[in-house]
Amino acid sequence: GDGDGDDVQEDDKTNASISNNSPPKAKKQSKRPKASPEHRERLLAQLARGRETARKNRESGACALPLRNIKRIMRLNKDVGIVQNEAAILVQFAAELFTKKFANQSFKTAQEKGRDCIKYEDVAEARAASAQLSFLEPLIP
Repeated sequence: GDGDGDDVQEDDKTNASISNNSPPKAKKQSKRPKASPEHRERLLAQLARGRETARKNRESGACALPLRNIKRIMRLNKDVGIVQNEAAILVQFAAELFTKKFANQSFKTAQEKGRDCIKYEDVAEARAASAQLSFLEPLIP
């Protein structure tokens, strides 16, 4: 402040302490031991079985909605704690039945209009034609 250059030296010291030019610290090594070859083989076999089960389910027309997503949706309600797999599977199956039926009704409406493509208006008409779907009226007027 008094013009003798002391202010500049003080600023240089401050900047030097802020921009520490030391090399970054190396990341810590994971303390988790590597899986044994036997354990790795078991995991790979389990993964292969899971993939095969998923393939068979797709081919057989079993549920296509992912169970983990169904459980996640069920837990969106703050009052819901743990969701057992059996309960989630029932909701999964019901959601798929609902979706298929609603899609089929919408497709029939489109076909009546000479189209193979479902439009919003087809979905809205299918909703309006079914008293069971009246709960969707706020979403699909």
